[in-house]
Amino acid sequence: FFLVAYMPVAYDLAVEVTYPEPESMSAGLITFIYQLVSWLVTLGYGKMIQNIGAEWSNNTLSIALLIGTIIHAILNPDLKRQAALTSTKEV
Repeated sequence: FFLVAYMPVAYDLAVEVTYPEPESMSAGLITFIYQLVSWLVTLGYGKMIQNIGAEWSNNTLSIALLIGTIIHAILNPDLKRQAALTSTKEV
């Protein structure tokens, strides 16, 4: 449920990092990867619930989300699009 709210942030970050490429290319690629990973996680989560139970499965996904949050917090992206917009406004 809460991962859907993160998608605009992910799109914006992908567009910023891949600036010379068109926004549609970045958005299409991240949508494809998001759908593929969602499908795989859903299948894996179903198997985890059957094998180890719902509580352990929820804890495992919570840890995975925590690791993702930490990685995102320490990520220092090169904001190419923002730099290009700032440099054109100064001219």
